[in-house]
Formats: sequence, structure tokens, C-alpha cells
Amino acid sequence: MKSDYRIETLAQQTALSAFALLHLVEPSFPVEDWDALAAAGSGWTCVVAQDQQGYIRGLAVYRTRRHPVAGDLMDVPIFIAASVADDAGIAEQAFEWLRNRASRCSYIRVWSAIPKALAYMQDEDAFARWDHGLIYRVQSKAPPALL
Repeated sequence: MKSDYRIETLAQQTALSAFALLHLVEPSFPVEDWDALAAAGSGWTCVVAQDQQGYIRGLAVYRTRRHPVAGDLMDVPIFIAASVADDAGIAEQAFEWLRNRASRCSYIRVWSAIPKALAYMQDEDAFARWDHGLIYRVQSKAPPALL
């Protein structure tokens, strides 16, 4: 199936639909945490994938920070692609969008499990860990600590 999704940062009019998708995948994620996460100035960027009819089919939440071992890291604790027919296409297009914005990073980390709360996403120990999620090298030269 040909993928044709609009990938863009979260807008006020899509915030509720994006939360509905998140809640479908992680029902315990509090709406108050979502409101804080989606608010301007939270330090996080929320990105949605919309199909041609305007339905939210994907959600990614990320921030870029300096990791103690990996250097500049795009950290993606929430990455969802939801479709009966084209979840792989949604994921591919959303990941490509993220990769294009991570050009100054050494790595992208997509967490293997969606956190149950914002507090865990912001926990410094969780951020410093290097053993959870998919690690994708963006730059061809890794920091010396990882060679």
C-alpha cells in the first residue's frame, strides 16, 4: 500500500485525537500529563501522522538532549503507528521525518515500551540508561565512548 501521510507537529485542533490514540495504546497515561506534555514550552515536541481524511494514524513525542554516553540524542519515548492496512508505512514515514530533524544528533532512541506517565519520561536515570529501546545511529561516526 502506498503511504501518503502528512507528518507535522501537533496543533491544538489535533491534540485530543492524538491523546485518544495514545490512550488506546497506553490507557494509564494521565490526561493531565498529556496536557503538560503537549503544552508549548514543555521541552517535548509532539508529532502526528494524518491520513488524507485527516485522521490521526501516528504519534511521536521526542526531545533532543545530551546523553552522558551517546552525545546528542533524539529521545523518542512515544512512537505509535496505528492502522489495520498500513502501520509499516506510517512508521516508516514518521521515522523518516524524525531522522531528517535529528541531523545534528549522534543517535535516535525509540523506547521499546510507552511510558505510563510523564514523570518517567523526564526521569534522569531513565534518560541515562542505554538498555531500553531501538538505537539508530544518525551520524556515521559514533562518540568515542561507544566505539
